[in-house]
Amino acid sequence: MSLRKRSYLAEAKKIKWGFDLTDFGSAANWKKIVDRFKLKMRVKTKKYDIPGQEKPTVIKHFHWTVPGLMIITAANPLTGEHGAYFNRTPDKGYAGYIGIEGDKDKVMRLVKAIRKYSTDESPNRRDFI
Repeated sequence: MSLRKRSYLAEAKKIKWGFDLTDFGSAANWKKIVDRFKLKMRVKTKKYDIPGQEKPTVIKHFHWTVPGLMIITAANPLTGEHGAYFNRTPDKGYAGYIGIEGDKDKVMRLVKAIRKYSTDESPNRRDFI
Protein backbone atom coordinates (compact mmCIF):
# COMPACT_ATOMS: atom_id res chain seq x y z
CA MET A 1 0.00 0.00 0.00
CA SER A 2 1.37 3.41 -0.91
CA LEU A 3 2.26 5.99 1.71
CA ARG A 4 -0.37 8.33 0.25
CA LYS A 5 -3.13 5.72 0.57
CA ARG A 6 -2.08 4.84 4.16
CA SER A 7 -2.13 8.53 5.09
CA TYR A 8 -5.59 8.95 3.55
CA LEU A 9 -6.95 5.91 5.40
CA ALA A 10 -5.50 7.16 8.70
CA GLU A 11 -7.11 10.59 8.18
CA ALA A 12 -10.44 8.95 7.28
CA LYS A 13 -10.50 7.38 10.75
CA LYS A 14 -10.06 10.73 12.51
CA ILE A 15 -12.89 13.05 13.53
CA LYS A 16 -13.48 16.35 15.33
CA TRP A 17 -16.09 17.36 17.90
CA GLY A 18 -16.87 20.53 19.82
CA PHE A 19 -18.68 21.44 23.01
CA ASP A 20 -20.00 24.81 24.17
CA LEU A 21 -19.90 26.12 27.76
CA THR A 22 -18.98 22.88 29.49
CA ASP A 23 -19.12 22.66 33.28
CA PHE A 24 -18.23 19.38 35.01
CA GLY A 25 -19.54 20.68 38.34
CA SER A 26 -16.31 19.86 40.17
CA ALA A 27 -12.65 19.24 39.48
CA ALA A 28 -13.19 15.65 40.63
CA ASN A 29 -15.62 14.95 37.75
CA TRP A 30 -13.08 16.15 35.18
CA LYS A 31 -10.28 14.27 36.98
CA LYS A 32 -12.23 11.02 36.50
CA ILE A 33 -12.22 11.62 32.74
CA VAL A 34 -8.53 12.60 32.73
CA ASP A 35 -7.66 9.41 34.61
CA ARG A 36 -9.93 7.19 32.53
CA PHE A 37 -8.35 8.39 29.26
CA LYS A 38 -4.83 8.84 30.77
CA LEU A 39 -4.68 12.43 29.50
CA LYS A 40 -1.60 14.62 29.95
CA MET A 41 -2.05 18.40 30.09
CA ARG A 42 0.07 21.27 28.79
CA VAL A 43 -0.69 24.93 28.33
CA LYS A 44 -0.31 26.68 24.98
CA THR A 45 -0.43 30.45 24.68
CA LYS A 46 -1.24 32.67 21.73
CA LYS A 47 -0.70 36.41 21.40
CA TYR A 48 -3.29 38.55 19.67
CA ASP A 49 -2.74 42.16 18.64
CA ILE A 50 -5.92 44.06 19.38
CA PRO A 51 -6.27 47.54 17.90
CA GLY A 52 -6.09 50.23 20.58
CA GLN A 53 -4.16 48.11 23.08
CA GLU A 54 -0.50 48.80 23.79
CA LYS A 55 0.38 45.18 24.53
CA PRO A 56 -0.79 42.04 22.77
CA THR A 57 -3.46 40.02 24.55
CA VAL A 58 -2.23 36.60 25.63
CA ILE A 59 -4.76 33.78 25.69
CA LYS A 60 -4.12 30.33 27.12
CA HIS A 61 -5.57 27.08 25.84
CA PHE A 62 -5.29 23.90 27.85
CA HIS A 63 -4.30 20.87 25.75
CA TRP A 64 -5.07 17.40 27.12
CA THR A 65 -3.46 14.67 25.03
CA VAL A 66 -2.76 10.99 24.67
CA PRO A 67 -1.70 9.25 21.43
CA GLY A 68 -4.64 9.38 19.04
CA LEU A 69 -6.61 11.99 20.99
CA MET A 70 -6.35 15.74 21.67
CA ILE A 71 -8.71 17.88 23.74
CA ILE A 72 -8.46 21.67 23.97
CA THR A 73 -10.29 23.51 26.75
CA ALA A 74 -10.72 27.25 27.23
CA ALA A 75 -10.33 26.86 31.00
CA ASN A 76 -8.58 24.33 33.22
CA PRO A 77 -11.29 22.34 35.03
CA LEU A 78 -8.78 21.03 37.60
CA THR A 79 -7.60 24.44 38.82
CA GLY A 80 -10.42 26.70 37.66
CA GLU A 81 -8.00 28.93 35.73
CA HIS A 82 -9.58 30.73 32.77
CA GLY A 83 -7.51 31.06 29.62
CA ALA A 84 -8.84 34.44 28.52
CA TYR A 85 -10.63 36.02 31.50
CA PHE A 86 -7.76 36.76 33.83
CA ASN A 87 -9.75 38.84 36.30
CA ARG A 88 -12.40 36.13 36.66
CA THR A 89 -12.61 34.10 39.87
CA PRO A 90 -11.29 30.54 39.40
CA ASP A 91 -14.12 28.08 38.79
CA LYS A 92 -13.06 24.48 39.40
CA GLY A 93 -14.86 22.03 37.16
CA TYR A 94 -15.48 24.61 34.42
CA ALA A 95 -13.90 23.88 31.02
CA GLY A 96 -15.74 26.41 28.89
CA TYR A 97 -15.37 25.63 25.21
CA ILE A 98 -13.97 22.22 24.28
CA GLY A 99 -12.51 21.02 20.99
CA ILE A 100 -11.68 17.36 20.40
CA GLU A 101 -9.76 15.71 17.56
CA GLY A 102 -8.47 12.23 17.05
CA ASP A 103 -9.19 8.61 16.32
CA LYS A 104 -12.91 8.09 15.83
CA ASP A 105 -13.32 5.43 18.53
CA LYS A 106 -11.46 7.47 21.18
CA VAL A 107 -13.27 10.69 20.29
CA MET A 108 -16.68 9.02 20.48
CA ARG A 109 -15.91 7.46 23.90
CA LEU A 110 -14.85 10.90 25.14
CA VAL A 111 -17.94 12.56 23.63
CA LYS A 112 -20.16 10.15 25.58
CA ALA A 113 -18.31 11.02 28.80
CA ILE A 114 -18.59 14.81 28.26
CA ARG A 115 -22.00 15.25 26.60
CA LYS A 116 -24.08 15.52 29.80
CA TYR A 117 -21.95 18.41 31.09
CA SER A 118 -22.29 20.70 28.04
CA THR A 119 -24.94 23.12 26.80
CA ASP A 120 -24.37 22.43 23.08
CA GLU A 121 -22.18 20.40 20.75
CA SER A 122 -20.91 20.42 17.18
CA PRO A 123 -20.57 16.90 15.76
CA ASN A 124 -17.73 16.44 13.25
CA ARG A 125 -16.56 20.06 13.79
CA ARG A 126 -14.83 22.17 16.40
CA ASP A 127 -17.15 25.18 16.25
CA PHE A 128 -16.40 26.62 19.66
CA ILE A 129 -12.60 26.47 20.05
